Amino acid sequence: MYEELGINSKVYEISKEVEKELQPIFEELNKNCEIASSKVLKAFQDNKVSTTDFIEVTGYGYYDGGREKLEKIYAHIS
Repeated sequence: MYEELGINSKVYEISKEVEKELQPIFEELNKNCEIASSKVLKAFQDNKVSTTDFIEVTGYGYYDGGREKLEKIYAHIS
């Protein structure tokens, strides 16, 4: 299939070898990503963020609860 796309089989083989060598690094990156995502989700849960926190506001400061919660989340996860 790769040769039909104009990719030399030797290049394909080398890319597979490199991918295999980089696998531990990819696993570490995936682990870090999962940890960061979990922190964000926990911060959302701890601050009881709901869909109503994302309602459109007029800009006059009548309801800024959603913004305040998001600021707490940013402070919590940074």
